[in-house]
Amino acid sequence: PVVISEFMALNKNFMVDEDGDTSDWIELYNEQSTTVNLSGWSLSDDPGAPRKWVFPAVEIPPGEFLLVFASGKDKRKPDGELHTNFELLSEGEFLALYDPRGQVRSLFSPKFPEQVFDSSYGISMTREETDLIPEGAQVRYFVPRDSSLEDTWAAPDFDDSSWSTGQTGIGFDQRSNPLFASDIRTDIGDAMRRVNASVYIRITFEMPADKADSMLLLRMKFADGFVAYLNGVEVLRENAPSTVRYSSRARRSRSAQEALKFSVWRIQAQDLIKQGTNVLAIQGMNNSRSDDDFYILPILKAVKVTAVNRTDYRYFDSPSPRLPNEDGYK
Repeated sequence: PVVISEFMALNKNFMVDEDGDTSDWIELYNEQSTTVNLSGWSLSDDPGAPRKWVFPAVEIPPGEFLLVFASGKDKRKPDGELHTNFELLSEGEFLALYDPRGQVRSLFSPKFPEQVFDSSYGISMTREETDLIPEGAQVRYFVPRDSSLEDTWAAPDFDDSSWSTGQTGIGFDQRSNPLFASDIRTDIGDAMRRVNASVYIRITFEMPADKADSMLLLRMKFADGFVAYLNGVEVLRENAPSTVRYSSRARRSRSAQEALKFSVWRIQAQDLIKQGTNVLAIQGMNNSRSDDDFYILPILKAVKVTAVNRTDYRYFDSPSPRLPNEDGYK
């Protein structure tokens, strides 16, 4: 029922653990329809020691993922980060997951292949994806000049009929060598630059009844920060200050390499989403009022894993810890 779905054995810059270290990591996936308690299960990089690192009483709900850092730090608190007592060798080594009876449930033997810098390795997954908010979706936007809408603008029943309309991506690029020019469908430079570092964006979308149990994945290109709300409730904050006002700025300027690459998050919103019409509201934030570029491009998908291909191993240039594996290469 549980499989090692993905791991990274050469983590240099991809992600950090709670201590700020770029530890290796192992992801497990529960592909069955019931919750699995991993108490007594174990991970090992030694075929002679199947119980080298034993799980505490942690659970994986159906269709969900669990991340374990392979750091050598040996942390086993069920309510905290999990860390094995061994690390992974990037040149390849034995790796296995055992159930409490000592039976192998997932295996790389005699060793997994040599690993690639900041790429991951694992099994392929067949996914069913539904675009809820596609690229170029219709939006309404407003550049606030005071705090009068701070507490109301993200609510699903807010009246935005007087706001300007456009499509995603939304932003501007007034540099001599534009970076986002080809991607900007709605240019708001005249409305935003030198007026406010923040803009309010609202996108309505429909949730089909048969997708209610799907994962919500938000893919975003952005420069430089944002706070996202689903039906009026904050669900994600990136490069934004701890206290958000109508004139808030991003905490730092993101590099061109960061801004042009899609970032992906899972939105935990089963209790917020509803069948029918929903609202994704985004407060986009520039690094300053006078910055010469700004960009927001959100894509929201409903994703369901329909098959796990346990014998089809691939490298992934876009690792996806705690998310379904994307297309990879052999």
